Amino acid sequence: IPNGSGEYFGMGGYIVFSWVSEDSVPPGSGSTPSIPPGNPDLTAATDLGTSSTDNTTSDTTPDFSVTYTPQNDIDFVNLYSGPSSSGPWTLIATSPAAGTTSETTVVLTSSTLAGGSYYIAARVENGYWHDESDPSPSPLRVTIDDTQPTMTITAAEVSDGDTSNDPTLSLTFTSSESTTGFAAGDVVITNGSIGALSGSGTTFTATLTPAADGPVTVNVPAAAYTDNAGNDNLAADEFNWISDQTPPTVQFNPQDGETIVANSADIILTLSEAIRRAVDNADLDDSNIDALIILKYDDASGGNISFDATIDSANQVITINPDITLPSNQAIYVAIGTSVEDFANNPLADDSATFMSANENHPTLTSSSPSDGLTGVNVNIDLTLNFSEPVFAQSGGTIEIRRSSDSSLFESIDVTGTQISGDGTATIIADITGPLESLTDYYVLINGVAFDDADTNDYGGINSPTKLNFTTEFLDVTAPVVSISPADGAVGVSASSNITISFDEAVRNLDDTALTDTNVDALITLKDTDASGSDIAFDATIDVAKQVITINPTSNFASSQVVYVAMGASVEDDSDNPISAANATFTVEDTSPPTLDATSPVDGSTSVGVSDNLVLTFNEVVNIGFGTIKIYKSSDNSVFESMSVTSATQVSGGGTATITVNPANMMDYSTSYYVQIDATAFDDIVGNSYAGISNTTTWNFTTRPVGDSDGDGMTDPAEGTGDRDGDGVPNDLDYDPSGYFYDEATGEIITGGFVSASGPGAITTFETGASGSYRFATDGTAGTYTLTVNLPPGHDWSAACLRGDPPAYDPTGQPDPDMLGAGEDGTTGFLTSNACTTFYLTLDLAPGDPFVINNNFPLIARPLPATGFVPGQVTELAVQTGEKSYQKLGGMWLEVPALGMQANLVGVPSVNGEWDVSWLGNNAGYLGGTAFPTWAGNTVITGHVWNADNQPGIFVDLRTLKYGDRVRIHAWGDVYTYQVTTNRRVSPLAPKAVLEHKDADWITLFTCESYGEYWGDYGYRRMVQAVLVDVSLEN
Repeated sequence: IPNGSGEYFGMGGYIVFSWVSEDSVPPGSGSTPSIPPGNPDLTAATDLGTSSTDNTTSDTTPDFSVTYTPQNDIDFVNLYSGPSSSGPWTLIATSPAAGTTSETTVVLTSSTLAGGSYYIAARVENGYWHDESDPSPSPLRVTIDDTQPTMTITAAEVSDGDTSNDPTLSLTFTSSESTTGFAAGDVVITNGSIGALSGSGTTFTATLTPAADGPVTVNVPAAAYTDNAGNDNLAADEFNWISDQTPPTVQFNPQDGETIVANSADIILTLSEAIRRAVDNADLDDSNIDALIILKYDDASGGNISFDATIDSANQVITINPDITLPSNQAIYVAIGTSVEDFANNPLADDSATFMSANENHPTLTSSSPSDGLTGVNVNIDLTLNFSEPVFAQSGGTIEIRRSSDSSLFESIDVTGTQISGDGTATIIADITGPLESLTDYYVLINGVAFDDADTNDYGGINSPTKLNFTTEFLDVTAPVVSISPADGAVGVSASSNITISFDEAVRNLDDTALTDTNVDALITLKDTDASGSDIAFDATIDVAKQVITINPTSNFASSQVVYVAMGASVEDDSDNPISAANATFTVEDTSPPTLDATSPVDGSTSVGVSDNLVLTFNEVVNIGFGTIKIYKSSDNSVFESMSVTSATQVSGGGTATITVNPANMMDYSTSYYVQIDATAFDDIVGNSYAGISNTTTWNFTTRPVGDSDGDGMTDPAEGTGDRDGDGVPNDLDYDPSGYFYDEATGEIITGGFVSASGPGAITTFETGASGSYRFATDGTAGTYTLTVNLPPGHDWSAACLRGDPPAYDPTGQPDPDMLGAGEDGTTGFLTSNACTTFYLTLDLAPGDPFVINNNFPLIARPLPATGFVPGQVTELAVQTGEKSYQKLGGMWLEVPALGMQANLVGVPSVNGEWDVSWLGNNAGYLGGTAFPTWAGNTVITGHVWNADNQPGIFVDLRTLKYGDRVRIHAWGDVYTYQVTTNRRVSPLAPKAVLEHKDADWITLFTCESYGEYWGDYGYRRMVQAVLVDVSLEN
């Protein structure tokens, strides 16, 4: 029964409840039992006993403290639990009673209690009384809480595992029971952070901010906080969120700016992540993707291109298939934008690409020069091809120029060679190695691989002879004909006469400018007597047709004045054909009678031939009048012969200044004669009569004794008075002819050779062969004579050998030689010989044999030397032998300003009629045997077009020289300047053009041209000729 102070009296004493478990929670205020202070006080339902709050613990074997005052017969203190305040009760702990009567406190440890609410009561009992049905009238309320709290994490914006583009999330942390000590530091976050927690008890909130795009996790680990019973929390289920604030991007294929895209290619859009339709978050499929894509021509403002688009199952790859094949070289615009978004609601930024479709159009030939069917085409034209777009020359490509008449090839041009310009442009120029032939039909072929455009589309070429044809112009290669009046040799010209120089066509200056009254004077030479005479003042004019130059002397000519007029090769026609220099010498009318300038034989001559004619040379042209010419013997003044001047058989030469008198009778040997002429015998052209000879002293002569009448080294008796060659001249008066160098193929006389003779007798040299002929005469001494022959440059003996030497050849009784000139007839002729090696001929002469050496030498032309090596490779040179060593010419060097070329000059020797220029390198080679540089004659100089080291030679651009360009030879302080007159292509088998004899100072430059890979050699030679126009001091 409780007393007034809340204590309970039981049998054996008073009881006060208290518990001392370390996990105990003290009862509420006013509780009689007491436990140590400081433990958490958890709110609970109101106790039925003395406690106003639940006593809660997580300890399942809590300790209870019982204070009581022992009474008699108390043996035990028992502790009971029950589900209600009225039981039923279960003994959960017992303790022996204290053996004292003083107030005693005992701590009892309960047996294991399952989690839940209990009523705890205590009794003091003796061994005889034990009533569990009512152990305590007012039990203590106790809750055993052994359950760990859990935490749930949620977000207002998304669910666990979602992806979104939210910049932050509003998190809520919900505990399964009230918490103790839960704070922001207890939350573990990856890829983000939270601020301070708000809330208490079971609910807390915080703001989550992601650190970067990607997965974000939120965790509350185990034992982060406790509940009111002190139970540690269990680990919360992890909250997962993917933060995606990055909009998707698109990659275009073809890329923006890409060119040469296949015209039939699909357009691929590859997204950086899966996308959906933005307006309604609908999934994309093949049925709705088209509406979200733009495809246009040119740009965003261009015309639409129809298409069909598909999207893959991952919603990341869009394939656009245009309904058409895209046009060539067309700009294509494709775009996609904010109409799509990723699954985090990030819209795709507007994006586009513009690309160029491939050029699949083949280039075409739009025009050409010459155009198809054109006539009158210049023979020096280049072939110009205009294409629809830039083209590029391809290996193996050729352009062929063929003659229409027989399809024969005129020229094949490698399109990758130096004859092609304009590569990479729409205009290709082919340099035809001209000139083309005059008035000739041609057609052009181009093989199919010759040219491609930038996209490797090939030009199909021209494979038909009817597609590109043209006809060349009539090529005027004839120089204007010059006529001078008065004509050369004219006499009796009026002293007041003008002089005219006429041309058969219009002419102009060599620089293509027109002739005028102002500039024509400088082209005319007018002198007294001849080219070396004094100048005669004049004024010249040119007619409107540019065909007649009129020369008006400032004053009248003098009587009988000899006038020299000349014009050099200083004008040309419209086809660049210069005239040949022309001159005329005429005599002005006179009133003076003709006079005798000379006679033959001269007055007082001895050794005159008994059959010689009498020759009278006047100071002017005379006509035959009437009267006689008489020859008197001086010994007795008897008339030897009287001849009428009108006898055509005995007096000739009327109309000239030379009268020839042919006596009918042979004069006596060793006899003196004089001649007399009537004063009426000869008149000049104006009727002035020659005064004649009427005395015995003006013209006297004495005939020679018996001997060599024709002076050819053979006595008259040896030659006899017959006429062996049928020329009307007796043998003893017929001088034996010269021997000749001649071209066996053409019969032309070849200059530049040299022949010398040696033998036992005296030898007289008349001609050495330099001019093309030679002649020697012996004094009649018998024996063996040898001819040594140096051939003209560029020539060799003909292939056939008529005989070999030695032994010496005895000409007696042999047949006549095959001569170009007049030959002798009979048994004492000579052999015409040609040998296959270096030539010498020995003649075994005996008394009675002819003593004049005059064999003819038939020759063949040697090819011009090769002046170029194989392009594209290095050529190894042989060792240069001593006989082929080049002559150093000291301070002499060649300059061609138009080519920017300067080169030292060296002399190349002629060895066996050939020049070997293999070792010239970058020197210019003067060909030995031609005129020495700067001397009169034709100096031939060569240089390589391509060197052995596979580099261009000094004459690689020789063909570009044009009329009027200058060539200079620098020689020991002087500069010799030559003007180009000719630039043409010649055959290597026709050296005459290059080695042509010139009287004036000329130079001829030549080199190789047109290398042919098929025959491995150069097909032509390029020849440039120039004439000396100035000599000046260096600098």
